[in-house]
Amino acid sequence: GGSLTTTTGGVNLYYNSVSMIGSMGSASTTALTTALYVGSGASALDIRNNVLANTQVGTNASQKNYAIYSAVANTAYSTINYNDYFVSNTFNAGSAIPGYIGSDRLDLSAIQTGFGQNANSITSNPLFNNPLSNLQPQTGSPLLLAGTPIGGITSDIVGVTRNVTTPTIGAYENAT
Repeated sequence: GGSLTTTTGGVNLYYNSVSMIGSMGSASTTALTTALYVGSGASALDIRNNVLANTQVGTNASQKNYAIYSAVANTAYSTINYNDYFVSNTFNAGSAIPGYIGSDRLDLSAIQTGFGQNANSITSNPLFNNPLSNLQPQTGSPLLLAGTPIGGITSDIVGVTRNVTTPTIGAYENAT
């Protein structure tokens, strides 16, 4: 085995939509996958309004899929809030874990305890139009109007104007 440690600081991660789908494969019975991995050398992180969805399907009960996996302590996060940490694993529901920081964080309350902050984050199915090819949320998505405004970001990935008081979490402002 090996390890990857990236040292970086002052990273702002805003309005992203990540969808990991498909099989985890059988090459490793202990594989871990994650929509966002934060290395042990990271610092001064501002992570808001992101959809981190990992619905990869395991082939072994020892495999795990995470929405966020943090190898760095919660002190590295200057702000972490208004994110959707969604996981599912149809092979083994217990292998779908919303977060890791020091230990597996099995629900939103455990994410809030481990990471701190996250008072306005959710662990809901984002209801993407298509988790493979169209990450725009459907009508009724919990992402809609659930974010927080970020200065200087006034439009979404396709140029639609963001709501100035309650923007949508993720890359798209409006539902399909």
